[in-house]
Parts: sequence; structure tokens; C-alpha cells
Amino acid sequence: MVHFAVMPAFAVLTTASDQPGLLFGVTKVLADRQANITYIDIISQRDTVAQIYFQFSVETGIVDIVAGLRR
Repeated sequence: MVHFAVMPAFAVLTTASDQPGLLFGVTKVLADRQANITYIDIISQRDTVAQIYFQFSVETGIVDIVAGLRR
């Protein structure tokens, strides 16, 4: 029998300036911390603002991820 470790799942909604590289920056923070993105949605509210909703799982806590997203 094979057992898989279950990583805790999290969801985050961010609001940021809508500009080239926005999605790259968010996904880089997650990838650098070995997070597995399971869902992502980008919501453009105006020409200059976008919200990114994403769900991910990660073995470590999210404190470092949240700090990375705030930069």
C-alpha cells in the first residue's frame, strides 16, 4: 500500500497593480517556497488594479509566503 503525505491547503486573495509580470511575481514566491498551486484566478477590476485568488498546498507554514507576497 502506498501512502501520500497530505500537505496543508491554503487560499489567498491579493490585490495589486495590474502590470506585466504580476502573475510571475506571485507564482515565483510560491515556487521558491516549494508550494503547489492547485487553483488560480485573476480578476481585473479596473485598468490599474487586479485581484489574484489562488489556492496552494505547502509543507511548511505560510508566514514566509505572506512576507514574500507583501514585497
